[in-house]
Amino acid sequence: MGIRHIARHLGWGRHTVRRYARATGWQDMVKGRTRQLPSKLDHFKPYLAGRRAETDGNVTILDLYREIAARGFRGAYSTVRQWIRRELPQREAAHPLRRHRRYGR
Repeated sequence: MGIRHIARHLGWGRHTVRRYARATGWQDMVKGRTRQLPSKLDHFKPYLAGRRAETDGNVTILDLYREIAARGFRGAYSTVRQWIRRELPQREAAHPLRRHRRYGR
């Protein structure tokens, strides 16, 4: 069968059928990035990790953001927040949160 006939039969585009036909394995068809793109934050990650470690985690993300912004970071606060929450260990709460009693129970 030809590419057009297969495409018509499957309801796909010709180019999609051609891409599948040329693939040597399923790995060729997996979409996604094969490499990590550089981030605006890359240059500041060692500084952030060091500051977090030297303060034993007792520094706010906002303070860290302000520090690197003063050093030239031009990205968003949310970028810093997401990276810190994902990559740096969270400190343990000094006092566990207590549950408040409602209505005198």
